[in-house]
Amino acid sequence: MSISINWQSQASKDIDAIEIYRITGATGSINVKALPAPIATLSKEATSYVDVNVVDQTIYRYWIAAVKGTERTLNFPITQGFFLNMGPGPRELKRGTWQRGWFGKVSNEEMFTATDVRGLVAKLNMFSWNPDYWDKFIYNGKILFIPNKSMGYTTAVALYQAGIVYGVDGNGNYVPTGATATNQLTKIRKGDFEFIIRLPRLSDGMGAVSTSSYVGEVRSTIARMMEAKGTSYSNVIDGKMDYRQTTSALSTTQREGTWCANIYSSVANLAYWDGNSPEYNTAFSVSNNYPFIPVFELVQP
Repeated sequence: MSISINWQSQASKDIDAIEIYRITGATGSINVKALPAPIATLSKEATSYVDVNVVDQTIYRYWIAAVKGTERTLNFPITQGFFLNMGPGPRELKRGTWQRGWFGKVSNEEMFTATDVRGLVAKLNMFSWNPDYWDKFIYNGKILFIPNKSMGYTTAVALYQAGIVYGVDGNGNYVPTGATATNQLTKIRKGDFEFIIRLPRLSDGMGAVSTSSYVGEVRSTIARMMEAKGTSYSNVIDGKMDYRQTTSALSTTQREGTWCANIYSSVANLAYWDGNSPEYNTAFSVSNNYPFIPVFELVQP
């Protein structure tokens, strides 16, 4: 178990050695005026370092320092995650960061079709449509698989009663109007991989929302994949990451829009996010039918 980092040769520079510094977490910095002890001191000819003291499901930031006497010049940090279980699909980030990043596309064969879901979890008969593919993300230390289009069309009440709104072992933050309290932990397995099925989250705490400007999982993942001409992306974290076509109006057909795991102002309304306006969300009555895009969150051992 290890993480490897590499850098350009410094052998021709007038330096004495190279030091490696590390902190835990996808964000953060070190105080250059009061540096911690380095995790390694290497010759100036070194161009790589293998860190064997790593912990599963942990993200680290590394700094490489050129040392000359008592002076140290640090590079920009290198952020790298260590996950033994990364699920199906690509393992290297293509866009973004280990805080909020995109690994690429995963096929339905590696993930699930609607028929697969219904066959494995009988209560999920609202899964009707197949996506073209799945996007694989990391966000806040969780590896997430999200289909590129909605997989069904139903009420928020039906989704809650099926146990796939919150993705927690309990009834969730709020019980929508017309629903009865139901455990929200629903899992599905394919091969070696197990997933929690849930809705996307506008705010990370899944609390009630009351405006259209929340930033969290949705705007750090699927909102960054959308193309909407003339739409501002000021609330979409880190800007666009990739592009795909969006539709222009709500309908019963398959589209890029979804119920979210947050009530909107009251338990009678659930927040809805529309890919046609990727930085905004609205609210619909929990008893009305609208599309949903599920999140399949990889279960770690």
